[in-house]
Amino acid sequence: DESCDMKATFWDKAVDKYYDLLEVNKTYTFSKIGLKMTNSKYNSTKCPYEMSVGDLSIIEVCDDMDAPKICFTFVGIDKLEEKINKNCDVIGIVQEVTGKNEIQLKNGKGSKEKRNVVLVDQSGKQVSLTLWDSLADELLESHASAN
Repeated sequence: DESCDMKATFWDKAVDKYYDLLEVNKTYTFSKIGLKMTNSKYNSTKCPYEMSVGDLSIIEVCDDMDAPKICFTFVGIDKLEEKINKNCDVIGIVQEVTGKNEIQLKNGKGSKEKRNVVLVDQSGKQVSLTLWDSLADELLESHASAN
């Protein structure tokens, strides 16, 4: 339904078996799956349960149902302090994009690339978002400001 999304972990042969079947905006029935309480440390969905799909699990397309709409619960940037260590949805305008930088890891075992993006919303507050590795690469250099 539209109240939340649910995490599913696919194991062993189930990964290959269902990889090409599952598509965005389609509805499915799941049977012979494991269901457990969500560990919020590893799961960012709002659903209190998560699925475990194995070799004996069955997933079928529901042709007679429309997929539910994706629901967002947007939080103003001025309210983010109330959401520390919690997941939330934010919408804002990109105010600044920095050039890509490389930082050395504290453990001395290599480096990571990062890029910062500053978002601002109607509250006038701003927040800095750090994109790492491939996400930092996806933003074109032409979008980066000269810093």
